[in-house]
Amino acid sequence: LMATFCATVNKTAWKLGHNLKAQEKIKRSTFAFILGSLALAVNPMLDMASLYYAPQTLFAAIAGTGTVFNILLAKCVLGESPTRL
Repeated sequence: LMATFCATVNKTAWKLGHNLKAQEKIKRSTFAFILGSLALAVNPMLDMASLYYAPQTLFAAIAGTGTVFNILLAKCVLGESPTRL
């Protein structure tokens, strides 16, 4: 779960950094980009650790949590709400 959450934090932080850069909030934008890059660097390590400790059948059940994390973080951090297709 932490690896999936870390991947979602990466995407959300980069989107936040882009939004802040458009608002000319450079220091906060830079911090968001650094946080996203750090999450991107940590994610593969967490993936490898999780593959070592958990069976692959567990990953199939957890695969949808990335979408849930993305919806929650987009609402809380970016102020975006999900839309219907």
